[in-house]
Parts: sequence; C-alpha cells; structure tokens
Amino acid sequence: MKHLPYLLTILLYLSLHTPLEAQTKRETRTFQQINDSILQEADKLYMYEQAFTQTVKWIDGDRRMRSRSGEVHVISRNDSIIALIMDAKSTQKVISEVYYYSSEDAGEINPVERPLAEEELHFIDMKALVMRNVQSKYSFTNPGKDEFFNPVFIPFTDVVRGKERHLYKLYLLTETTATSTIPFGRDYLYYADEEGKIFYNLQFNQYMPHSVTQEDIDQSQISITYPDREPFITPADIYHFRKYATRYEINRLLVHSTNYGIDFLYDWDRNELNVVMPEE
Repeated sequence: MKHLPYLLTILLYLSLHTPLEAQTKRETRTFQQINDSILQEADKLYMYEQAFTQTVKWIDGDRRMRSRSGEVHVISRNDSIIALIMDAKSTQKVISEVYYYSSEDAGEINPVERPLAEEELHFIDMKALVMRNVQSKYSFTNPGKDEFFNPVFIPFTDVVRGKERHLYKLYLLTETTATSTIPFGRDYLYYADEEGKIFYNLQFNQYMPHSVTQEDIDQSQISITYPDREPFITPADIYHFRKYATRYEINRLLVHSTNYGIDFLYDWDRNELNVVMPEE
C-alpha cells in the first residue's frame, strides 16, 4: 500500500468538513472518491482475514500439520498475501507457506521448510512491539461475553516530506462467536512509525451489534444508522458485513449517515460502495 487511504479520508473530513457539507452534499462524485479509499481498505482487511482463516482450516484438516504447527503470520508480498505457518518447536522456522491472490482464493500451498527471512522476522518483531505499545499506552473497551479482538497488522510505505517512510497499521477488530450477530462498531486503528511508536489512533464508532432477522434475509439487506460522530461508512464495518452477513446470503449493507443525511450502500455481489442521495 503506497498511501494512507483511510487516514486521508479522516483528515479530509476534519479539514474540509464545513465546505464539503455545504458545497457537495448533493454531489456523489466527491463521496465516491472517498468511498474508493474506504473500499480498498476494507478489501485489504478481508483478504488478510480470509488468508488466516483458510490457512487455519487447512491445518485443522491435516493431522500431521496440526501436530507440527505453531503460530500463523499473514504478510503481504508483491501482489499476494502469504500465510506463514511456524514450527511449534521454533519461533524462527517456517514449515509451510500458503499464497493467496484474492479473497476468494483457496490458497496455493508451498510445503517449504526454512528459517524465517530477515524481513519476515522484522515483521513479527514489529507486530509484537506495536501491540505492546498499544496495550501499555492506550485504553479501550474490553470485549464482552462471546467477543474478542482480532489484530490485523499491515505494513505500508508512504512518502512524507519527500522521504519514503516504512510505517505500520494495527487494527483491533471486534469479533463475536454469538449466533446470528454481526459485531458492527468498536474497532480500533493505530498508526506506528519505523520504531513502533504510535503517532495516530482512532476508534470506529460505538458498539452496534446487529442481530440478523428473517426480514434481513428475505430482503437480502441489513440497514443500520450511524451516530453523528461517524460521517462515513467504515472499512471495518464492510469487513464485518462480508465476514458475517454473507453466510446468510445477505448481499447489501445500507448505512445511513446522520451527519450528512445520506446513505452508503455496499453491494457484496459486485463489491461496490455507492452513495444514495436523499430524494429532493
């Protein structure tokens, strides 16, 4: 990732809120540009999650791998996402790799056994460092019953003041094991520099778990309303929708923005995010 799509979205809102609201409230093009960045970030989150989930399923279905496997680390390399399966007896040995080229990919298994490459070891060390810094310096609402945080760690580069910087994002996504529940909201994002120091953080929305109803299934759509503090649909909520709602074959998520008085419509079949303006 060569830029900060969702951070730039937030900064755009903070710096241009008044003129954007006053001048472009009826212009879908402005919102669509923001939507493209949000959807790109949601796609990245979902692909990381699918790579991890599919790899764990493969391990669980293979008795030999199950007995030998330790942690699974998901990293990006070129145009693919790779799940590294670590040796249960060594934190610096890979016993297999699984390559993913899309979120629908079943994975391409490479049963290689090798030591961690230097960049892979650095990735694992930085992930642990950033998570320690978050836990020691920031407060957040602990998950409740049937809930847990899913950490997604994403390195990226950005050019700051003419200099290329190697930075990191850590998401803490609220997940649930509760039946028929989609855990919208209460997700956290932390940006860290090359030394693992947090320089920006935010929380997406309040916690708004949605219980899937028969009406949702019949209409193939879930509709929720955001409080005024969250003007745009969040990439985390698109991720949650794709992970939880699509198992019921619900294809659309409609989010009403109280702040702008418009709707954001995500279509899973097309993987499109559009703005629905109010009728005149």
